[in-house]
Amino acid sequence: MAQEIATKLDINCVFVEYTPRMWNALYDSDVWEDYYDRAFNLDSIPGIQVLPALVELETDSRIDDDAFIVSGQTIGGVGSHLPPSPSSRAQLIEYIFDEHYSVWPSSETLESVLKERISDRLPNRSTDWLAEYAHWEQRERQSKYLYQDWIAYDYFGYDYWYPMADRQLMELFETLPEDCRRDKSLIEAYSAALYSSLADIDPKEAGKSESETAISMRVKERVKNSSLRPYAQVLYRKYLQNPDRGDTGPLAIYALLADGQYSTHTTGNETNHSFRAAEAVDRLDFSDPDSHRMPADSVIRAPFEEPSRPSS
Repeated sequence: MAQEIATKLDINCVFVEYTPRMWNALYDSDVWEDYYDRAFNLDSIPGIQVLPALVELETDSRIDDDAFIVSGQTIGGVGSHLPPSPSSRAQLIEYIFDEHYSVWPSSETLESVLKERISDRLPNRSTDWLAEYAHWEQRERQSKYLYQDWIAYDYFGYDYWYPMADRQLMELFETLPEDCRRDKSLIEAYSAALYSSLADIDPKEAGKSESETAISMRVKERVKNSSLRPYAQVLYRKYLQNPDRGDTGPLAIYALLADGQYSTHTTGNETNHSFRAAEAVDRLDFSDPDSHRMPADSVIRAPFEEPSRPSS
């Protein structure tokens, strides 16, 4: 889809394919050590999505030294995670915890600590719970994860620009009606209109998307916010636990796990975020399939908690 749009806009589009070999070479390089030391902080772990592409760009003579990068991240990303329709602060906190703080099962004590942290970081400006969530998501997820790419751009010496994540646009987004915020609807409508004008094509054609990823994401969002969610989760976890999947499944992003590690480390609940978080707190080493130090019950506890003892 990107190639098709670029062609109609007369833009040269170069595709950099990410492969396990590329990721492994990056993990073993000086760039990885230097970048990780520079980007790691006590607030979030480094964003690494763009690193392989930037390594490739560094050796491409078509890229000028004074080039700057325009990021595709937009304020519309918040709309992809808006809760169904929370009717209270407690429901909103529960949604945030389930959606963003459950990459590993938590003990009751840690769950309580995390929910208190969520409560402390809500803006508490109104009872418009969608606006409250949008503010939280922008400050606690978007800025600490998706917009982190700027650190990588800066590391490689590039200037950067986030035109669709401007502060005024963020503030405007929080005031829009729900139907404009949810599922990137306004951003997609604006993008289609702009594309139609610049490419001189029919507006209906500009709004079409043949992307399988886009379609699957829409289906996923609809199921996630429906009564089918518990049943879909069971099927998805069985799929994740398939030992024959190798490194081609949904956890293969970033090549974090090698063949043989999936059946060892995966229960069906984890995402790539689970393993990156475990590695960041020294519970998992990607270089050795037998080196994980996750608790036997896979439950993460607060630092001051004593591990639970098996009943006699």
